Formats: sequence, C-alpha cells, structure tokens
Amino acid sequence: MIEKHKMNILVLPSGIFPSQKASSINIHYHAECFTKYGKVTCVEYNNNYKLFTRLNSINYVFLQKKYKRYLWLIKNANKFDLIFSRNILFSFFILLFSKGIVINDIHANPNDFRFSTKILFKILIYFNNSYFVFISKSLYNDLINKRLLNKSIILGDVSAWEYTCDKYLPQYIVYFGSIDESKNWRIICELANIMPQYKFKVYALTKPDNFPMIKNLTIEISVPYIELSKLISKEAKVVLIPNLEIQNLDNIDIGNYTSPLKFFDALALRKAIICNDITVFNDYKDLPNVFVAKSTDVLEWSRMINIAYNSEFNINIKYNFPISYSERVEKICNFIHV
Repeated sequence: MIEKHKMNILVLPSGIFPSQKASSINIHYHAECFTKYGKVTCVEYNNNYKLFTRLNSINYVFLQKKYKRYLWLIKNANKFDLIFSRNILFSFFILLFSKGIVINDIHANPNDFRFSTKILFKILIYFNNSYFVFISKSLYNDLINKRLLNKSIILGDVSAWEYTCDKYLPQYIVYFGSIDESKNWRIICELANIMPQYKFKVYALTKPDNFPMIKNLTIEISVPYIELSKLISKEAKVVLIPNLEIQNLDNIDIGNYTSPLKFFDALALRKAIICNDITVFNDYKDLPNVFVAKSTDVLEWSRMINIAYNSEFNINIKYNFPISYSERVEKICNFIHV
C-alpha cells in the first residue's frame, strides 16, 4: 500500500481543458482535492483560465497537440501511482506502460460511442490495476458484469458551490447553463411572456440568434463558473431546471445516464428549484425546496413559480445531496485502499 501523502497523481481530462464545459469543472476540482493525497499533475490543452484560478499546488503539463499527449503518456506513465482519467483512450495508453492504479470516471455509456471506444472499454476491464467510477446507478446497471463487480463504484457528480448567508434579498427567477433544445430553454421565454410580474434572468455560454427580447427577461453570456455561484446566490429567488428527458452529447442520447450538475449547484445554494418530471430527478423530488412540473406544460410551470417564489422552507436543512468533491475523492481513495 502506498502512503497516500507520498503518491504521484495524474489527472487526465476527457476533452479540452480548461473550457466552459462541465467536464472541465469536474477535472479542476478533482485535481484540487487530490492534492490532499500527494503531488498532482494535470494535463492541459490550452491556457484559457477564464473559468478557473490556476492552482500553485498543481503541476500543469501543456500538451496542445494530440500526438504530444500520447508521447508524453508513454514516456511518463510509469512515474504515477494513481491516475484519475476521464478519457478511455488515455487510460488504455497509461495501463500499457504503468503499474499505477487507474481510476476511470465514466459519465456516458462507452457502447454508444465509436467502435474503438467500445473495444477499449472492454479491454480496460481486464487490467488488474484498472478501476471504475460510474456517474449514475442507471449507467452502472447497464455496464456491470462479473469482472467489474469488485472494481467499480457509483458516485454521482457533485457541486463545488457552497451556501453562504448574505444581506441581499434575491428577486430573480434564474436559469443557468447551456442553451440548447434538450435544456428546454424556450419554456423560460414563454414563462417570461405570461408572467410580467416576475423578473427572469438567464446565464448562458452563448446567446442563440433567435433568443427573444422580452422586457422582464435578461441574459448574460460567458460568466466564469467560479463567479456564477456568487451571482446565483445573490440574485436567484427560484432556479429553473427545465431539462428534457433526452439530452444529447455529440448526437448520442445520454438522458438515461446523466447526473444533473446544475441541479446539484442549486441545491448547494439552498434555492427553491423547479424541475421537470424526468427520471434523473426522481431521487430528489421529495426535498422541501424542490418543486416538480410537467415538461412542456407552461401553465403548470407558471403555477409552480407562484408557489416556489412564495414558499418558505428551512434553508438550514442539511441535504444528503450533493456530496463535495473532497468527499468524492475520499470515497475513491478509500475504495482502492490508498
């Protein structure tokens, strides 16, 4: 057993890092929390740190070109005791050249992706030093087999945001996140039109060309994630999470497996939340600050806004969701006994 404070740890992103995507949020905070267990190296593909603060406690390796990443992994794989990977192909390269423990953080079904991803996932299972963390129970149930039973756990996505009391009285009905059809963003515009007595606000990465101009609806673009928690805490009386059941990643349906990060963010700030009646929210519908509406029923959403906006619930209540990134990393390290 390796002494946890003496480990060399490598953190591998699944895509471009840093970026405005949720995968970058995941990598940034995992890397930070792994510093408790040893010296952390994180692979980066650009120097865009608008979203995050570059941490002095982490060694960043800049590898913009794909071939440089593979060459670097081959050369340096055996230097690391623990590798946290969001990339199946990178995991395969590491396992070929390293005896270190590889944690594969799986957020989507590999069988839904290209042929090479399917095959490599099946190969990873056969390595003794390869372990798996599944983002949701449904993903675990679809992929579990005898070889995976003792080398996999379920740990949902988590929020890095923390609740803080302040003197402000929030007044807005807020949505934050991506604006695409799977997020059901058009219903927010419909609600603003029929509920002029409320102020609506959207925080998004980009503004669609067809985003309407409505007097009581404002939109802000590309607010860094780190700053967004303060704004939501200050401004949001109610948070809308109108996601639809079908959510696509590169034209692949991940709706059955997704872990609702923005929902967890709103929970962490102890906001009143209105969400759709879809599967991923089933475990949270009984929480006192969560209100559920049918996916496309605008009138029911407006009724729920009236109820949620005027509701009173104990903001000091402690929820089981979400756990922190620190707890998630601790559970991973306990699972592999380091």
